[in-house]
Amino acid sequence: MSIDSRLLPHPASYPDFVEGPISQLVSRTGYSREAVLKEYHKEFDATASRSLTQFPNSTPEGILRLRQQQAIGKIYQEMLQRLPLQEYTLVYLGHGGKKVSQGQKKPVINAFVIVQENGAPVIKRMIGQGKYADLPLTLIPLTAYTCGLGRYTGGSGDLVMDDRTTFRPTQPTGWDVFTICSNLNIPIITVAEAKTNPSRKSSDGYIIPTDWRCIIGNVSGPPYSGKAKDAPEGINFGTVTITDPTVFEQTMMDSRGRTVFPGIKCWCAAEFAMMVEENAYCAFFGTVYNKKDATTQIEKPEMQINLIIPMFQTSGLEER
Repeated sequence: MSIDSRLLPHPASYPDFVEGPISQLVSRTGYSREAVLKEYHKEFDATASRSLTQFPNSTPEGILRLRQQQAIGKIYQEMLQRLPLQEYTLVYLGHGGKKVSQGQKKPVINAFVIVQENGAPVIKRMIGQGKYADLPLTLIPLTAYTCGLGRYTGGSGDLVMDDRTTFRPTQPTGWDVFTICSNLNIPIITVAEAKTNPSRKSSDGYIIPTDWRCIIGNVSGPPYSGKAKDAPEGINFGTVTITDPTVFEQTMMDSRGRTVFPGIKCWCAAEFAMMVEENAYCAFFGTVYNKKDATTQIEKPEMQINLIIPMFQTSGLEER
């Protein structure tokens, strides 16, 4: 019997052991029937060569049933593990850059958006993993979008980007720095106040990523963009130092011969560091935390920047 004759085409109708899981996926995941069937047939077609090599003595009808069972079983597991889809109208704020955790290969990005909860605007973290880590990179801060996102239940209710997520822009918000801080209850602090006004921590000791602070000041020294040791290609980071009139230290040299500029050290996406210039006057938004200096063992404040807004226009900042 030839190979082609042993591969029966899929019938127009679906047996109960396929139809049942398809209906469950449609009702529980937010996927349309068409989307589920597309995934099912994609997996069914991919089983052709495997079925022939693994079951050489099976009848054509037996191979057909095995392919159907394998296809529906695989997509049912994969699609059910995805979070239920919800449609959102949100305002995009920014992100912390793509990162790869130790021992992992796929990049992840923490982006941040504003959504309405109980009639009030709140900041939510929007996570993208793997190829979806690139999705926020083309979004424009302070612009409203509609899109579909998964959402974790309980805890912080983080939002998740996946293959169902398509961002559709609606309009810019027109918010300025002070409107953002007022609407989202973000404290505006000075560099000197950062140490005593860190972002809150959750019960497990981690910084709450949406508990932002705003520091308005100047970029102290040239921003830096680089690649961490052993980081995959395309995974870079940036650093910016912020100063303001509450900083009295002077520029100095550390024990390794590096110039240390006065102010609070901040971490950010590499592209953010390349957008700002030395002495640029901006509003910097993100989380503030205290960290022990490796040399002196003295706690010093640092900041994770997720959004930069120029107070006065500086070249390169108009897109962010």
